[in-house]
Amino acid sequence: MITWQKDGEDVHEDVDLRETLPNQDGSFQKRSILTVSAEDLQKHTYTCVIQHSSLEKEIVLHEEDIRILKPGGAPIGIIVGVVAALMVLLVAVVAGIVVWKKKNSGFKPVPPKPGK
Repeated sequence: MITWQKDGEDVHEDVDLRETLPNQDGSFQKRSILTVSAEDLQKHTYTCVIQHSSLEKEIVLHEEDIRILKPGGAPIGIIVGVVAALMVLLVAVVAGIVVWKKKNSGFKPVPPKPGK
């Protein structure tokens, strides 16, 4: 069981417990996500408590052991990169279509009249 604590008290709101996933070595992993505001993260102490029948005692992860995602970090960079790549791809596709249509349209410029 994975639980979150705020200043030593169990937290149940804003907790997202994800599905259990297998690891390549035959073990499993479970992800639990607690969403808190930046202000609450500064004001309070958060811990993650892990209990399992295979453990002699529970594992307590403190803030330095927990991966903290800050808003506006990597996800926006990834989004901007993907959008930029899609825009470049779109421009390349449109340019390719225009060139292909010009080559296959049968259009031949009229040669200039001699003497002019």
